[in-house]
Amino acid sequence: MTPEDASLHYDQILRAMGVTRQWAGGRYGAKDVNGNTCPQAGLANLDHYMIDPRFIFLSPDLRTQLVNAKLLASPSDPRVKRYNTIDIRDGKYNGFGARHWYDNRYYTHQYAFSYGVCQGGDDQRGASLLTLTRNIAGDPKTRQDFGWGSHNWGWAYIHRTLTLANTQWVGPENTLVDANGNTTTTYDNWRGQQQSLKRLSMSGLDMGQGNAGKADGSADQVDDGTMKEALKGHFDQTGGSGTPNGRIGRPFHGG
Repeated sequence: MTPEDASLHYDQILRAMGVTRQWAGGRYGAKDVNGNTCPQAGLANLDHYMIDPRFIFLSPDLRTQLVNAKLLASPSDPRVKRYNTIDIRDGKYNGFGARHWYDNRYYTHQYAFSYGVCQGGDDQRGASLLTLTRNIAGDPKTRQDFGWGSHNWGWAYIHRTLTLANTQWVGPENTLVDANGNTTTTYDNWRGQQQSLKRLSMSGLDMGQGNAGKADGSADQVDDGTMKEALKGHFDQTGGSGTPNGRIGRPFHGG
């Protein structure tokens, strides 16, 4: 998703709620760290949110396909049921987006859904990854990964980077084995700040087990090894728009 695509996407969401106030905060016209010009954004706040799964699923097209937020809650993830039910009941976008931000802007709470998105996915590259369950830590995001200025690379709790070295899925044990063979109960959220792996685990998925969806329409249960293979296939894809990357946005839950 390009900055321009993201801006248009979020503009459509806001217009559906009758938002008319322009967002005045940004760096429109300035160069980001990768030398790209930050786009004009209209109503969209291009700091953080337009590439965030809390907002992506509010797209009119996606809402029509999903009907309401119920399908965003995995049967393997009962912990999200309470917040997901609130979204369905009180959502301002026909069963989506019950959480108020400001100025009639709403979003889906990060505790209300089970699936993240792979921002390097492309429907023209069949083996590219589009979705994944939230029980994966990934590495801290970097400015080089996400670009678009000092803020536009997103909230560290949600925006992460996957590499072939970090495809481990978190299970109910809330532990992972690090590169040195040590068992850990936390992950590096941002600049050494540690977060509990409990924030990522889903009670219905074992350690080393997750789900991933591809652009060809397939959805598979994967383990650490097959996720690494899937990610390698994702990176190796050609064609479509842009270059495949490991940037993801996935929700988390209270620790």
